[in-house]
Amino acid sequence: MPFYDFKSKTPRTAIGQKIVEQVTNKVFKTVRPYLQKDFHILDIGAGNGEFAERCLKNNFVYTAVEVNEEYKNKLTSIGAKVISALVPPIPLNDNIYDYVHLSHLIEHMQSSTKALELVSEINRVLKPGGYLCIIAPDYLHSHSFFYDSDYTHSFVTTQNRVKMLLTDASYKIVFSRYLAGGQTGWRQWFLSLFGWIYNNCLYWIFQALVKAKIDSSRFGRTRGALARFVFILAQKV
Repeated sequence: MPFYDFKSKTPRTAIGQKIVEQVTNKVFKTVRPYLQKDFHILDIGAGNGEFAERCLKNNFVYTAVEVNEEYKNKLTSIGAKVISALVPPIPLNDNIYDYVHLSHLIEHMQSSTKALELVSEINRVLKPGGYLCIIAPDYLHSHSFFYDSDYTHSFVTTQNRVKMLLTDASYKIVFSRYLAGGQTGWRQWFLSLFGWIYNNCLYWIFQALVKAKIDSSRFGRTRGALARFVFILAQKV
């Protein structure tokens, strides 16, 4: 049965691809000091493999969990080990990974109960002291676009909600930040403001102007590229 094909078969805009690369570079650079060279890394919902490429290039022991066929083919083509599974549960043994990457997946859990089950399962497969990194849309920035951009978005993600979720699953928060366009800090606030203006004003103006003359769905995909994300690193305690 097709799963998530609407996303895997939708081409990114040029600006979207550039921003994805910038975000991935920023995330990898930020978490890199916490990763030792012999770390075993698990990437759940690995998608197009941007994070996978950086892990493999740096010679980490990398495993992806991915169920979409097109994404799986991309991952195997770059040499990644791929486990095909819908989570939770996670079909792996206890205490075997040093770092788990969860980028744009927690928001797809059907409820807060399922979200808690997932991060608890990740806690189980992590070694003591292991790390979990979560990147997810910030609902406080996206508002209705959170749901309109993806019919599988169910669990509302904000910085506070994800931190509370992780605390209940016995994690210690290492850091919690916002991320926009591959930037954190004051640059992120500037890009977040521009993204908000685009999403709530410019997008609708463009829609009205172009009508059926061009593929207006590209403007919708740009809305996603300009969104603000929650970026949290937590440690198993």
